[in-house]
Amino acid sequence: MTTNPPDLTSLHGYRLDIHFDIFAAEGATYVARVLMVRRGDGGKNSPLEKFFRDEHLREIARRPGVYILVGTDEENRPAVYVGQSEHVSHRLDAHNKSVLANKIPRRMHQWHTAFVCNTFNHFMHDNRFAVEKHLYHRAKASNKYQVRNKQFGPLMTSPYRADECSLVVAQFERLLSFFGFSF
Repeated sequence: MTTNPPDLTSLHGYRLDIHFDIFAAEGATYVARVLMVRRGDGGKNSPLEKFFRDEHLREIARRPGVYILVGTDEENRPAVYVGQSEHVSHRLDAHNKSVLANKIPRRMHQWHTAFVCNTFNHFMHDNRFAVEKHLYHRAKASNKYQVRNKQFGPLMTSPYRADECSLVVAQFERLLSFFGFSF
């Protein structure tokens, strides 16, 4: 299945919270949405904590999805970590607590921004593992970042879902570029 690149004018971004740097990017005809959340100091008044606790943002934070943590590795080189979770907020909270407690696993890095990728439908309930693998392999192939994940196996998506998965990944990548991030 071949798709044309999305029209840039069909993308829009907006601030989800007026006090913190929590932004969203969506496309008029997309099923995908990307949120950009700054970690801040990770404390109780940080944008990340606001994302977890705010009654209006909680629904988005608790959805299944894929996330990309952006920061630096031990040698201060640009680094990313690609993950997935049934409840993204739970995993981001665990990553944040590891940093605050100085219990950062070797594969982790000091991260400052989280990109949360989810969909408006139920696609991510069943396909977040495949999307995570696609984004992981894109990050590895780019050589722009130190990819701090453990090794993933080869991409294997059922033929039934391969086209749909590729389309959603393409939407995520386009929305990430809206924030100036690319692999």
